[in-house]
Amino acid sequence: TTFCDMYYFEDEVAKAAKELNIRGVWCESIVNFVAPDTKEPFGGLDYSRRFIEKWRNDTLITPGIAPHAPYTNTDESLKEAYKISKEYNVPITIHVAEMDYEISEYREKYNLTPVQYLDSLGILDSNFISAHTVLVN
Repeated sequence: TTFCDMYYFEDEVAKAAKELNIRGVWCESIVNFVAPDTKEPFGGLDYSRRFIEKWRNDTLITPGIAPHAPYTNTDESLKEAYKISKEYNVPITIHVAEMDYEISEYREKYNLTPVQYLDSLGILDSNFISAHTVLVN
């Protein structure tokens, strides 16, 4: 049994899971604002590199990277997160296509659905984990 978690302080979450002998995929969130465990917007990119380096050979902890959602990231931060995912061969997880306004915004802005938008950036592959994706057509 395993699960996937995305948010903040993932190193602490991984330590607790390891202590409890829980298997999972842990991914630090990347957002366009200062998060509780970073000092700058998109600080999760640097945090993720350190986190992946630390945990990548663990038998229970699978580290990954998690740009929170297309609407809390830029093309550049999404591509950088994907680059890190490929470099270390780790999962990348993103909340996508979970709300009506998100669908409307991406159709208006790009003439694409959020999933099509991510595909246009080239980041949908076998390491991709889509979270809370309920509005796919």
